[in-house]
Amino acid sequence: MISDPRIINYIDNLKPDIKEQYLVLYHFILDISPKIEQNWKYNMPFFTSNGLLVYINLDKKRKKWYYGFASIQFIDHTKFNILEFDEKSWVGKWFYESHQQFENDKPYLRIICEEIISYNHEKNRK
Repeated sequence: MISDPRIINYIDNLKPDIKEQYLVLYHFILDISPKIEQNWKYNMPFFTSNGLLVYINLDKKRKKWYYGFASIQFIDHTKFNILEFDEKSWVGKWFYESHQQFENDKPYLRIICEEIISYNHEKNRK
């Protein structure tokens, strides 16, 4: 359930031709764990779990949605070879190319989220 009106407004204002893909990516993240929360950060919906987790954004040059994984430098982000890594911003990006590619990468995306959640949990226990 979305409680922040900014998130509702953000989703409602997406163009119909891109909204469907956004919602597929959005619901996938929420289904990973009940520990994941929706927040409004950096002028967009942002998913957190004991710290920053992931956001969904539209790359203006590529005209494609992507997941931007926070704290990616603290996990082994290279083992699946599905992320583009930006050392400057410390964000690992996964771009939505097709529905088939998304289906193929879902298990890896889930593991990446779970590992970041675990990292955030351990970091907050210290």
